Amino acid sequence: MGEQGGRYRGTVALDVPVPGTEPPIRLLALDARERSFTLRGITAPSRRADGTVGGTPMPFWIAEADTGTRHDTTSGGSGGHDDGSTTWNASLEPAFADDARSLPDLVSTPVTRAGALHATVALRPDRG
Repeated sequence: MGEQGGRYRGTVALDVPVPGTEPPIRLLALDARERSFTLRGITAPSRRADGTVGGTPMPFWIAEADTGTRHDTTSGGSGGHDDGSTTWNASLEPAFADDARSLPDLVSTPVTRAGALHATVALRPDRG
């Protein structure tokens, strides 16, 4: 039975804050598969104009790897929690190459008044 995205290649723990986001967004992990990869993140609660608390929409990402390949969001999902935070996942295709070391320019579609979000993700920890 085949899995969507192909064979599982591994997970990279991230815990990367996305600069300039309000409410704050953190990239938590990246799950690599042979044909795609999935970013998982969390958006902190935000206070709406009416005083209620809620999350923000899931960002749709475009990534460029340090090897020059481009990767686009093909699907995703999100869910709200009692504290008003939102966890989300975004699947991107194609998978990054085995020799890719980072996604130096990870850009989102606008989900904030400030416009697109930018982040950098290391795919492999530097050793040595």
